[in-house]
Amino acid sequence: MIQSIYTMSFQTVFLVFLGFSVIGWCSEVIYVGVFIEHKFVNRGFLHGPLCPVYGFGGLAILCLPESILNSWVPLFFCSMAFATIVEYFASWILEKMFNTLWWDYSDQKFNINGRVCLLNALLFGAMGICVVHFLEPVILWLIAQLSGIYLTATFVALLAILLFDLIATIRRLVDFHTTMERLKNFGDTLKAHYENENWFNKSSVGEMLSSVKEHLLSLPGSEKLHQLHLSYVEKFQNRNKNVEAFIKKFPTLKSKQYKDLVSYFKEKTSSNKK
Repeated sequence: MIQSIYTMSFQTVFLVFLGFSVIGWCSEVIYVGVFIEHKFVNRGFLHGPLCPVYGFGGLAILCLPESILNSWVPLFFCSMAFATIVEYFASWILEKMFNTLWWDYSDQKFNINGRVCLLNALLFGAMGICVVHFLEPVILWLIAQLSGIYLTATFVALLAILLFDLIATIRRLVDFHTTMERLKNFGDTLKAHYENENWFNKSSVGEMLSSVKEHLLSLPGSEKLHQLHLSYVEKFQNRNKNVEAFIKKFPTLKSKQYKDLVSYFKEKTSSNKK
């Protein structure tokens, strides 16, 4: 039986949200693994198998009147609209928070600012029908098997796990932003200090770091400023697993503020695959 969100308890809504998030994660993994990366990639920001944007999109669809939820064509178009709106604002909010466009559909036809596109909207419409007519009844049936204390225990346990994962993910996102900001500031410092030198190569972040390192290693003595610059160059040339992990998860990631740095880490990530 199809059920709207208004007739569910808070615990049920939360578990349905998790169910939709897991289904979205599976869809992303299968789509990216089969058509793009040709291998398993843990999609989404969280460590666990969840894509919350699908959870919120699914809950938004369940806010529709039951007459639409029980339909097919109206449900398809409403699912397209609701899920696309959720994806657009999720992209906008994340970009404002971290100066980064985590996914970009600029190469797709009929896209809006690279945040959403017609192809995804059509897929959202199809997923809306599948979820509401086929998967939601299964999820609700599974939840119905948990009565009383078992439902509460499941809710509390999964909520705690989600909160822990969310906190860890936020820390990783903050670390990503901090790393980008530090490297940007360090690059500006190098340019200000060495830009007029003939050996200085600023054609790319990688070339700039390499040229500075080569120069500093050739200098006699151990001038403090030079040693400080050398230590920072070597630090940023080392692998940054957190940044590379986000690059792998979001291969179309872009940033106006950190454009050169994103390109630098994409090149590093690509070279490390070989």
